[in-house]
Amino acid sequence: MEPKEEIKQRLPIEVVIGEYVELKRAGRNYKGLSPFSAEKTPSFIVSPDKNIWHDFSSGKGGDIFSFVMEVEGMEFPEALKHLAAKAGVELEEYSPAAKKDQQLKSKIHEINALAAKYYQACLLKNQNALDYLKDRGVTKQGIKDFELGYAPNSPTGLVNLLTRHKFTSEQIQKAGIATNRGGKLYDIFRERIMFPFISPSGEHLGFTGRLIKKDGFGPKYMNTPQTLVYNKSNFLYGLNVAKEDVRKKDQIVLLEGNLDVVASSQAGVKQIVAASGTAITALQLRQIQRLTENLIFCLDTDKAGIEATIRSLEIAAPTDLKVTVASIPPEYKDPDELIKAEGSERWEVALQSAQDAFIWLIETLAKDIDLSSPNQKGSYAKSIIRVLNLIKNPVSQESYKKYLADKLDVSIDSLDKLAEAAPLKRLKQFTIKKEIDNQLEDKLRLITDRFLSILIQLNSPEALQTLKTQLKASSMLKGHPKDLYRTLIASEPIPSELEEYIASLNLIHAQLLEFSSDETPLIELLEEQYIQLQQIQKDVQAEELRLRLAQAEAAEHDKLLQQIHLLQSSPTSSLLSKE
Repeated sequence: MEPKEEIKQRLPIEVVIGEYVELKRAGRNYKGLSPFSAEKTPSFIVSPDKNIWHDFSSGKGGDIFSFVMEVEGMEFPEALKHLAAKAGVELEEYSPAAKKDQQLKSKIHEINALAAKYYQACLLKNQNALDYLKDRGVTKQGIKDFELGYAPNSPTGLVNLLTRHKFTSEQIQKAGIATNRGGKLYDIFRERIMFPFISPSGEHLGFTGRLIKKDGFGPKYMNTPQTLVYNKSNFLYGLNVAKEDVRKKDQIVLLEGNLDVVASSQAGVKQIVAASGTAITALQLRQIQRLTENLIFCLDTDKAGIEATIRSLEIAAPTDLKVTVASIPPEYKDPDELIKAEGSERWEVALQSAQDAFIWLIETLAKDIDLSSPNQKGSYAKSIIRVLNLIKNPVSQESYKKYLADKLDVSIDSLDKLAEAAPLKRLKQFTIKKEIDNQLEDKLRLITDRFLSILIQLNSPEALQTLKTQLKASSMLKGHPKDLYRTLIASEPIPSELEEYIASLNLIHAQLLEFSSDETPLIELLEEQYIQLQQIQKDVQAEELRLRLAQAEAAEHDKLLQQIHLLQSSPTSSLLSKE
């Protein structure tokens, strides 16, 4: 039996969903309030007989896997592992090397969870640390919700505890909380308030520690280095606490500091997270897009905070997110100060008054220039247009350009000519790959995986021979997809390092068969995915050309436009012979 089906058999759908939604029996089904909208009349239905759910308020539905993906913001492999652990199903999907990594990841999660308990126990014993948090306005509830702790001035306190719990020196070092000096392990974090990094599914990934003494050793903030389980580019602090409110309010607020997140959550405004750095990343935006399309930036009001907001807008502009910027009164540096001085109501007013992000950009950068000076107007226009040109929606982009043109009393045409005449230097730091729409990239990966999941099950030398001439390995996604495709069309033995990837494709194949007619031949399923793959590959290539067009000299425009036209008008090829 496939792991997916075994998990479904072991975990009743009403029990899984009942952990998130209060369900009441309604005949053969169950009803409850939608977890994806703030409705008052139950329209969320669970059918144990069919093993499916449907939310009439949002139009979403599916099985236990799709529900966990939606409610936890997970991808399918994460949801599979999460539910497999609940069901007690062992996934035989790893090569020996990958299994070893997975075992180490599990140990690192355990080490971090035990470290968090150690730091919490140390906090309760240290009055100076408790007084520091009290002075910063952190309550007992805030300490509990965010599992705050304290790292004492002990060189080996945590290391000794972990060693007594039979963790090895290698595992402790790999977790990023100890360092090796002279063959002996020492605690990295000392005399710091500890903020655990916890994933939305509750796994402990790492820590950031803040000095509480002005003359303390090391930087003010110290983070766990990148490990097998922690990547700062893909982590949002506080999302484990905020995710339910993010879904209910259909909104997420990005702040700069961890204490800002704690203070806001204590004040009752819980849809709050912080990035592990100044500006947001594309990976963090992908997490946000799984939960909501409404993003509010509220970074610090100093110069560095404004610059970080502008950098974040550059990353967010090519997405479908609706982005606004909340401003707090200039006498306060951050939301933490505002909440302490004026309370939660004033903070909520600031969020409700959030301004369209790109209008905010135009108005904020205009404050320091003389609009009567042609030279200053030109420099200002150049700094704005480089961001506006990144906006994905052409109607929105033109609307913002019109707003800017009216403000400067110039034509939109002159703004476009400015971009053409002076290639925007800032854009050169972005690679084409990063600029491609995330959803388009995700769709390409999904269809590629579907296509390969059928190809590895299909015994058809004729199809492989056709593919050799029509679909070059160079056009496939880099990494495992390209390696596997090259191996298949060459009819070579599949290398062991692809075993984990093939296991994931087998699960995708099972999903495809589940939604296909039993009589449909595999070759026809492959044909369907092959045509979709060609189309999405063309879409990606066209997007790359459009991005080049936005940055190209005027002399290259006609050539690039012709390439886009030829690409979009080229026919798709077929695997099946036509009579």
